[in-house]
Amino acid sequence: MTPKSNSRLKRPAETFDQNTVQLAGVVTKLWPRQNDVYARLRISRRGKLVEDDDKQAVYANLRFPQGQVKGQPISLQAGDVIRVTGYLVHNEYFETIHRFLEDARSKTFLEGVPPEDLPAWQAVTFRRVNLMVNVRSLACLQPDGKVLPGSQLAEDGEQAASADGKLNHVVLEGIVARRWEYAGHYFARLACYDRFTPIERGEAHGKHGRPRRKPHYITVRFTDGKVAGRPVTAQLKDRLRITGAIGEQATNVSLHQALFETGKEEVLALLERLSPNNTEEIAARQESLHVDALSLVAFSNGH
Repeated sequence: MTPKSNSRLKRPAETFDQNTVQLAGVVTKLWPRQNDVYARLRISRRGKLVEDDDKQAVYANLRFPQGQVKGQPISLQAGDVIRVTGYLVHNEYFETIHRFLEDARSKTFLEGVPPEDLPAWQAVTFRRVNLMVNVRSLACLQPDGKVLPGSQLAEDGEQAASADGKLNHVVLEGIVARRWEYAGHYFARLACYDRFTPIERGEAHGKHGRPRRKPHYITVRFTDGKVAGRPVTAQLKDRLRITGAIGEQATNVSLHQALFETGKEEVLALLERLSPNNTEEIAARQESLHVDALSLVAFSNGH
């Protein structure tokens, strides 16, 4: 029997969505989580390297795995001006009811719940999802934007953070997994299968025997439902390529809404036993990040 040619035996190579981000700004906060280091970066909305007006800034969280870049420990302090490149991921975490009430300036709420329900109320948490940047290159900058000597680190295969003037730049591809409208804007949540997406556990495989991966879910906002002056017509399962920038959306969420959205019967039962029920009057301002789309390519179906 004639052996099959190597070309027929080869498994089609994986193709990945684009997911790149370049940011520059001022580090305002640093904190540890397990072995990783996290940083809060203040980014100007008006193209300044150092933004001194908080109302003109967007804040993004950065993650430095193991506190390193390319195996080298990072050196950072609050107030440092930095430029980073990396990729966007969705970060899921749970907010305690104590934190919600603190933000809503209603710390005394739990004093009015039935005493027998207090332990259950104290255990309530709210699921939150936000964007975060996994850092792949880092450069510390001087006030004029020039790189400090010896401060530049980049992972293998990653282009070093450049001084090309891009202080907030994102390129993203993905499939529309959800879409909605809010405050006159059009939102789409993209399932992005970039080269950093983790492989699903088990023996399940995707198309052509390639590994099945968990996507990064990234929210994109089209201001006023338009991009480049034209209405956005993207539908579910459409594949999009977005060029844009990190943006921020602020929403007032009532305690009643937050509790209802947990979907837990035991939490709803707590609400029913609450008297008086003033949860509609207690609200916290929640800020979430997204990608503000500046340009869009909507690929034809099947591509």
